[in-house]
Amino acid sequence: MDILIEKLNGEKKKFSDFGLIPLDILISSTNIRRYTSEVQGRPGTISKGADHGAKTVAVPFIMIAEDLMDFPFARDRLFEWLGDIESFYLYEGRSNGEMYEFEVPGQRSVDPLKRNNSQIIYGKRYLVRRDGAFSLDQTNKWGKSSITFVTDGIPFGESVARTTRPFVITETGDPALDNIWLTGQGGQFRSDLEYVFTGPGTFRVWNGGTEKVDPHFMDFILKFEGESTNLTITNKTNSSRWSYDGTSKSSDVIQIKMLDSYKNNQSITADTDLDILTLAPGWNLIEVKGAASLAKTTFDFRWYWR
Repeated sequence: MDILIEKLNGEKKKFSDFGLIPLDILISSTNIRRYTSEVQGRPGTISKGADHGAKTVAVPFIMIAEDLMDFPFARDRLFEWLGDIESFYLYEGRSNGEMYEFEVPGQRSVDPLKRNNSQIIYGKRYLVRRDGAFSLDQTNKWGKSSITFVTDGIPFGESVARTTRPFVITETGDPALDNIWLTGQGGQFRSDLEYVFTGPGTFRVWNGGTEKVDPHFMDFILKFEGESTNLTITNKTNSSRWSYDGTSKSSDVIQIKMLDSYKNNQSITADTDLDILTLAPGWNLIEVKGAASLAKTTFDFRWYWR
């Protein structure tokens, strides 16, 4: 296994780039935030509901420096990279076999970081911050420690890819782009998925995560290209809908980006019904009305897992 860190400026590094070998990736469930009130003279509490709280990601690891003298420099490089107070994306990298030679029973290598031919697959990521301090227990050029991260914002894991990315294996050399649909999706992944539809009608849209995709706090873009009159998009699965009291020409592009709506990059939110379209887990039956026969509707979002 391996961990990929992507900062919000797009800079990426793997744990193995620092001579770090993750021993495990311990991902917790979300905490539960309970809301209650109390009334004098009444036993117990009054439930006001609950929300999902943050989850933690703990990574026990060993660090191998070049030699004894290099150890503090390797340690400081790690502190520099993970010392920011800004949040970043942590990619969960799982291998399809033993990653390093020392992991194979009976295998001995003069280079403990020498890799086998296993493939690291990154299919899920979390927006996190480092939680607290950590130090390394040094034995010669080896160090051992554990880092704990806590989710920042949405506590759910999200698919690395968006639904507009083809469901194929690529070999760009960028670990954040290759093989991104092959892990974490499990039984939720299907080969018969479409996210671009033409004309009016009723279509099926697959949400492969465990969570409802809610534009109030999730990255959801719906794009409509072409002619329309009183365009209405309804999710018959959960009764959510969005509608626009206006028209569009064949050259126009309407986009719903989270809570805002635009036509040709100009806001049309005031001309909508101000309702929000959401996607339930699994299949969603979507009805598009008011669209011309050649108009195109694209659903662009990520999958989210509890």
